[in-house]
Amino acid sequence: MMYKYFSMRIIRILLAIVIILPFAFLFIDFGGGELRRLWWLTKIQITPNLIDIARFTAGASAAIALIAVLALTLLFGRIYCSVICPFGILQDVVNRIFNLGKKKRKRKKRKYHRPLNVLRYAVMALAVITVLLGSAALFSWIDPYGNFGRIMKNIFAPIYVGLNNLLAAMGINSLYHVSLKSFELFSLGFSSVVLIAVGVTVFYRGRLFCNSICPVGALLSLVSKHAVFKLRLDDGKCNRCGLCAMKCKSECIDTKNKTLDFSRCVTCYNCVDTCNKDAVGYRFSWKRTATVKADDGAVQRKSTDTNKRRFIGAVVALFGAVAANAGDEEKSAKEQKRYKKSSPVSPPGSQSIKHLLSKCTACHLCIAQCPTQVLKPAFMEYGLAGMMMPVMNYVTDFCNFECTVCSEICPNDALVNLTVEEKKRQQIGKVYFVKDLCVVYTDETNCGACSEHCPTKAVDMAPYKGSLTIPVINRDICIGCGGCEYICPVRPLRAIYVDGNPEHLIAQKPEEGKKEELELDNFGF
Repeated sequence: MMYKYFSMRIIRILLAIVIILPFAFLFIDFGGGELRRLWWLTKIQITPNLIDIARFTAGASAAIALIAVLALTLLFGRIYCSVICPFGILQDVVNRIFNLGKKKRKRKKRKYHRPLNVLRYAVMALAVITVLLGSAALFSWIDPYGNFGRIMKNIFAPIYVGLNNLLAAMGINSLYHVSLKSFELFSLGFSSVVLIAVGVTVFYRGRLFCNSICPVGALLSLVSKHAVFKLRLDDGKCNRCGLCAMKCKSECIDTKNKTLDFSRCVTCYNCVDTCNKDAVGYRFSWKRTATVKADDGAVQRKSTDTNKRRFIGAVVALFGAVAANAGDEEKSAKEQKRYKKSSPVSPPGSQSIKHLLSKCTACHLCIAQCPTQVLKPAFMEYGLAGMMMPVMNYVTDFCNFECTVCSEICPNDALVNLTVEEKKRQQIGKVYFVKDLCVVYTDETNCGACSEHCPTKAVDMAPYKGSLTIPVINRDICIGCGGCEYICPVRPLRAIYVDGNPEHLIAQKPEEGKKEELELDNFGF
């Protein structure tokens, strides 16, 4: 029996490797292309699906994925935490790195700790309430999937790009130099703090984050405590040696009382592999009600395990709370200022800033996969609730006219999937022209770069002085792609810029013969 579960541990490790490697490259690789086909990995993550359900926008795939994970947990416990969750796997990798090169006797030994139930369920409740109130901010800061994505994009992607550029500079013809335009210092700092904090926690307390802070872990613990099959200690075989507790990354094995808190167990099977008495293994935990006739003829009822009813009640209560969706308050529009954007530009498919803030987990997958790197992590553009969520940055580049990558790979429709034709009419912002800053006005010299790079001709050129022409704008057909703002040579303030639409609109169709394909070079003239 010991070898049976040992093989299960090996299978668990192999499956975790199969999950985390492509997941990591999805965030750090800049090549795109075939790699984007792995976007389905994001669809099996719990947090994006939960937010979809909470906002009543969940499709069949989100519901099926969530039900499948809950069913798996109900059967065998929190396998999700050790095999599917990339942040959980990352913690195991960090733990393995800490133990490299150490002698077995010097490795960190763990012991049983009481669960911090008040903390973990309070955090989960608070996260759910904030989503119901229309903000995914708290969820995005503590979400395991989002934190993994940010760590990959902000810490490991620059290392990956730097190594690529070094090899390209050494003359490897198959590689080319890549610039990192979407880099944001605050997002790097936040991700670094999270990685260091989790690293310290893993070293001293194992999966403390998963069992005390993570809302996904708290949800799965409610299900796993009623699992059909549970890992248990065999009272007859266990000799209280404590080896299993020393290896338990969840600190949930109490060898003194021969008990295992399965709600915190992440089913890594380390305990089963370690036990040399074959005292740890899966046991069927759902028992039927039985009656026993006593010696005096009285009928006594054995203690009944009502796991089924409690589990169903917990699920009904959970989804009932999710269904109690609170109304969102409309925010008044900001007063426009001539030289200052009144609103940030949210990505195509976000529909509105309010929609983005209510669903986005700030995982940075769209930022990582954006071909032009026009997306960057927000700092305070959306306010505190929108920190690290994607925002358009036309200082570094522009949005390709026919590109829909970001909306295609978003795991929970924070960016609704757009067709190319829908994208070409999606008005995420409107163009504004400041004549006093334009070089045609100030230097009386030809330019026209903004018009040349406008795909809808929302920016056109009109006669000005002599042979000079000056930009004129038509906001009705502008889609806010930022081609004009990016290419404008005026510094520090651009003579032409895009102001975001807090709620996305549909642009009018440009006149036939006016629309041009956007091909941008490095000069813009």
